Amino acid sequence: QLSTEEIRGKRVGIAVGSRGIDKIQQVVRMTVEAVRKSGGEPYIFGAMGSHGNGTARGQREILASLGVTEEETGAPVLCSADTALWGVTPEHGYRVYGNVLCDQFDAIVLINRVKMHTDFEDVTESGVLKLMAIGIGGPAGCQNVHALALRDGYGTVIRETAAFMT
Repeated sequence: QLSTEEIRGKRVGIAVGSRGIDKIQQVVRMTVEAVRKSGGEPYIFGAMGSHGNGTARGQREILASLGVTEEETGAPVLCSADTALWGVTPEHGYRVYGNVLCDQFDAIVLINRVKMHTDFEDVTESGVLKLMAIGIGGPAGCQNVHALALRDGYGTVIRETAAFMT
């Protein structure tokens, strides 16, 4: 349930990844409707790190293949591979990158599923924190997290990066 007080009059980005959510089109459409019902202005944006070849066009194609289009969901679909450095984490000094589209939003809703990851095992797995650190991090954030994970492990890097983003 979205709080009307928190959403009314705000531009709300709805982050959508490519993690195989069952009935993703309906989930996104219902999220768009909930944002509107709460008085917000919904925008869907691709949050896929390097998926779709790390390009805006590739992300748009992935979303369209999932049925996540403006026509099917009722909200504009924005995609960008451009990222900005948002800062550095205090504990390990990890650089944190974020999709430049996030600058347009007053609030962000994350749509994701938690599933076992194929490359690492940690409490984060392929969950919401990974959607933030890697998906919203865009190509630069994705590359950065993967490089840092070689040294410190995925779980540590993903948790610390996502915590900085909140």
